[in-house]
This record gives sequence, C-alpha cells and structure tokens, in this order.
Amino acid sequence: MQAMNEGAANRPPGELPARPEFKIRPRGNRKRRLRVQDDVHIRYRHVPLRFRQLGILSQNGRQMSMTTHFSKDITIAGKKILLYGMNFAPEITGVGKYTGEIGDYLTGQGAEVTVVTTPPHYPGWSVRDGYSNSYSSERKKDMKIFRVPLFLKENMGGIWRLVAPLSFAATSAPVVLWQILRHRPQFVICVEPTLFAAPLAIAAAKAV
Repeated sequence: MQAMNEGAANRPPGELPARPEFKIRPRGNRKRRLRVQDDVHIRYRHVPLRFRQLGILSQNGRQMSMTTHFSKDITIAGKKILLYGMNFAPEITGVGKYTGEIGDYLTGQGAEVTVVTTPPHYPGWSVRDGYSNSYSSERKKDMKIFRVPLFLKENMGGIWRLVAPLSFAATSAPVVLWQILRHRPQFVICVEPTLFAAPLAIAAAKAV
C-alpha cells in the first residue's frame, strides 16, 4: 500500500496508474500466466484464452483448440453465431439475464444469432408460465431460439444440481449438432454452466 501511495504522489495529475503484472503458478506442473492489461491473457495447459471487457466467451475451432474473445476491433456484423447455454432470457436474474444481454448486443451489432437453451426456470427451478419443458422454437428480437427439455424436480438441492446440466447436455446435443452441420456458424459461444456442454461445443466448433 505504501508503494502505491508513493506512486500516486509522483504521478502527474490526470494520469492513470500503470496496470500491474501478476504471475500465478498453481499446484503441479501446470503453468498459468495472468497479465492485467487492456486485455487479460490466460495460458492454461498451453490453451490461449482472451477475455475482453464483457467477458463474452466465443469459440473458433479453425484458429485454435479454444479461443475466447470479445473486442471492438472484431467485426461481427453478418456473422453466424451460435449461443449455447442452459439459462437465457426471459430469466431476470443470474446467468440467464447475462446471456440474454449478450444475445441482444450481438444482434444489435448485425450478427445472425441462434440460441440453444432451456425453458426459463431459474431461480425457482420450475418452468415459467407460458413455456413447456419440451422441445420448442421461437423467434425473438431477431434471434432464433431453440429450447430443449431439462430435468427439474421440486427440490433441486445437492446432486440434482449436477443432474440438471447433464440432462441439458444430453437433450441439447442433437440440436447443437444440427445447427453446426446445417448453418455452419463462425462462432460458438458456450456460456456457464458448461461442465457438460463445453466438450460438445468445442468439438462442434472444430468441425466447422
């Protein structure tokens, strides 16, 4: 804290402080480097990841095994984007709200967005009125939305919290594969929770 105060005293008025650099080494032989600059680059098991301002996750299998990036210098107008996540609008809190805003932003930039998700169910873990826990499709705000069934029960505590994303991975797999093979999106955006869905998204992105 003293060093920071000294730096602030010597810094001209109006000038922003230089961003620090951190090096993190977790357990084992896995090397990880975290550098706090305009972009944050993380190297984990030799897989380069890039996170920009909004943390939007994207997959481009043609360039590398896994790439995540979002930046103003990337042109997305006219691009086909597959948005893949268990939660989506009209959920008003948590990941669903965040993912819905991602879709709105991308369509606002001129991207052709297709969404594979579940019926709105969070935070109550029950399907919202007006939706059914079955396969369905709709078009909203220039987005084509495919909803797949999800395992839900009255008490979703404990192990059942793992069963839900597992069921989503299983029921969404045919839809995702069909979208990849039929529409050939340039980007596949896989949004948390991705424990079971990420392997399919990565494999599908490599296929295009």
